[in-house]
Amino acid sequence: MSWSDGLVDWVQTTRVGSHLIRAAQRYFNRLGNQLAGSIAFISMMALVPVLMFVFSAVGLLFTVIRPDLLGVIQIMIVDNLNAGPLQDDLLALMSRYLYNWRNLGLLALATALFIGSGWVANLKGVLRGMMRPDFDLVQRRHNPLLEPIINVVILLALMLLIAVTSAATVIGTQLADQIVELLQLADLTISHAFVRLVSFALSLAGATLLFWLIFRYLPEEPSPRQAVRGGSIGAAVILVAMQTGTTLLTSFFVRGSAFQVFGPTILAMVFINIFGRLILFVAAWIATWNQPAIPRRYSLADEILRERENTLTAAQHWEAAEADRASRAAAKKVARPDDESTGRPVRIGTGATQAHRSGRAPR
Repeated sequence: MSWSDGLVDWVQTTRVGSHLIRAAQRYFNRLGNQLAGSIAFISMMALVPVLMFVFSAVGLLFTVIRPDLLGVIQIMIVDNLNAGPLQDDLLALMSRYLYNWRNLGLLALATALFIGSGWVANLKGVLRGMMRPDFDLVQRRHNPLLEPIINVVILLALMLLIAVTSAATVIGTQLADQIVELLQLADLTISHAFVRLVSFALSLAGATLLFWLIFRYLPEEPSPRQAVRGGSIGAAVILVAMQTGTTLLTSFFVRGSAFQVFGPTILAMVFINIFGRLILFVAAWIATWNQPAIPRRYSLADEILRERENTLTAAQHWEAAEADRASRAAAKKVARPDDESTGRPVRIGTGATQAHRSGRAPR
């Protein structure tokens, strides 16, 4: 055995190392990257009603709350476009759609609730598939009429926490100076660094609560509290770092005209995909806190779980794992046969081939 193999075996016998290896094995065995891609695809579809709702909110602002701003925008269009059919059509379309904000908002709300409910249902499905001891177990569901209502409530809670976390991160990275000047906090000896620290703390608290809600209530069976707490805090730290990096990248690349057109969409797609992978890997980490990595398959990283009383396994896991271990050992021995007397590998056919080439009898 080489020193690298020995190091890997030693890592698999430690508590932290074996847990990380079990989580990685569970994640890749149950197609974590592919499931994260499905989460990203459904999330991008959910952005359409969100944009509709934003446009409806803009119409509410310009026609009800601040109608004077609509006149300013119309003057800007008149000043920057030559008189003609294009100017008239643009002014008519803008007025028509902005004043129709009620119907657009209701349509966006209904579409968002429908797509959002399906998004939560898919998120629950992939989480439960990642966290249950046996991937082939049948998923339990609530009453068909009650399930969409539960999904909508979960969706609203998740959206609120995501909004709070994102807003706090933006304040901490870009708007701290403006907030200090706007609220005249400098006169109270409150520095910009303090505002950033408070915003990041609020963002971290919101992200921790977000992941705790996901890992506590979406799986079928409750996981150990210590695992859920540790996984939620770790995922929150990574999420806040991702949000900070995305915000900084946006401000850095916004100078390029091409990035202004395609950049936000690309960043959103990358962020959502990494976010999905983060959720599923942390789910695998929480699940393998007291579960073997792969049901009925042997792994050295699972051995540390044999001595625990709260270990949760698939039916007859340890018996099947021992059989799998013996099968692998036999296959390995057949692949590399050893001479029984010397213990050295047998070179089958080598002597006969060399004797044929040299004209001598094989020794």
